[in-house]
Amino acid sequence: MSEITHVMTNSNLGLTRGRIGQRWKQLAGSIGLQLVSLMLLLSCWLILSRIVTEDVLPTPWQTWAALIRALQDGYVWNDMAITLNRTLGAFALAMSIGLIYGSLLGRVRLFQRIFSLWLVIAASIPSLLYLVITYLMFGLNDLAAVIGAGLVVAPSVTYNIWQGMKTLDPDLTEMARVF
Repeated sequence: MSEITHVMTNSNLGLTRGRIGQRWKQLAGSIGLQLVSLMLLLSCWLILSRIVTEDVLPTPWQTWAALIRALQDGYVWNDMAITLNRTLGAFALAMSIGLIYGSLLGRVRLFQRIFSLWLVIAASIPSLLYLVITYLMFGLNDLAAVIGAGLVVAPSVTYNIWQGMKTLDPDLTEMARVF
């Protein structure tokens, strides 16, 4: 019993009063810097809204008041739900493309030699072009937004899955198949 007590003391865990105090100071300093950063952002925003007209760039207080009014009117929650659905759809599309294409690139050497160039080409196409093409093909609707956003993200997802598949240890993969 005394061995367990000895193992669980603060000194063995490295939690001396000096270290705890030092951690609190680091945390307070970090939070302080973040607050200074926020105040700097708000100050720049306020100055810019004074330089240009408030019709172009409203003040932080006008923006806050508009947000409160929008929340009270209730339409913000509906718009947020629509945006969340679009985001989840684009995520699912990008992950599906990335998982299939990236896994094939990482596991099938012939597939990699034939199609890896297309990943480089897809990644080098500007994001705006994907969106314009999908809007031209499908019209201005939710489906086009989801497909466009999914296609923008798919090359990055594909590349990361491809690199992850390449680094997998073949012995671990074989062991996973056995069990």
